[in-house]
Amino acid sequence: SLVEGNFYKKIGKFKQALRAYQRIEYQDIAFLPEALLMIMECYERLEDKDALSEYLRYLMQNYPSITIVLANAEQVKDKQGKEHA
Repeated sequence: SLVEGNFYKKIGKFKQALRAYQRIEYQDIAFLPEALLMIMECYERLEDKDALSEYLRYLMQNYPSITIVLANAEQVKDKQGKEHA
């Protein structure tokens, strides 16, 4: 799914890229941190920061890791300001 996601992202099909990257959760969770920045980029390109926030909260509840916590803190900082992160 990383290869598929990268292909779609390269040609500007961010919704399809996002779907491919998110399938990694069900294929091999160990690769999710590698895909997380690409997932975040797709949400940003789609201008859907609310969906990104929801997805990061979902990941934090189900797959807590330092990578996900840091990504969530960065997104909160961007959305609400440094004091809330």
